[in-house]
Amino acid sequence: EVKRRNGKYPQQVVADGAYSTREDIVKAAKKRVDFFGAQGAGGAPQGVKKAYARRGVTPEFQAERFVLNPQTHTLTCPRGQRLVYQQAKPDRVGVRRHVYGARAADCRACASRPQGCPTSQQGRTIVRTENSPEVAAFLEKMQTPEAQKIYRERARVAEFTHAWLKAKIGLR
Repeated sequence: EVKRRNGKYPQQVVADGAYSTREDIVKAAKKRVDFFGAQGAGGAPQGVKKAYARRGVTPEFQAERFVLNPQTHTLTCPRGQRLVYQQAKPDRVGVRRHVYGARAADCRACASRPQGCPTSQQGRTIVRTENSPEVAAFLEKMQTPEAQKIYRERARVAEFTHAWLKAKIGLR
């Protein structure tokens, strides 16, 4: 809409968390818009942590504890077992997903099976995500004091206005 009205894209955009998706970050980068937003695009979502808990996987056997060996394209579990690369899942915008799996026999024989893969009969599978270059650059930029200062300015402009519209005019 900004381009339609003004004939060009804005040089810079500052947006709240709802608009700081990987897809928005990639779109802004492709249009050469300097994008600032919430940093939620990086880490594991809360739903992932809850899924581990439902399956009985303890924190020491969660995916981030598995070590990637880029030369052999394998992961090593905290007990030293190797998980081999199986496939790349179709990309979502802004992220690549790689699937690694352990042999079922290795997991069945492991003393830590109740903590690492208590419900699996096939062996442990890990999906490792890798941010696209655009998302990785955004996350790195948002760690800088300058970017954090710019993002904080958004609250002074937007939050008061939204609160006023809700409280005084009843717009929700």
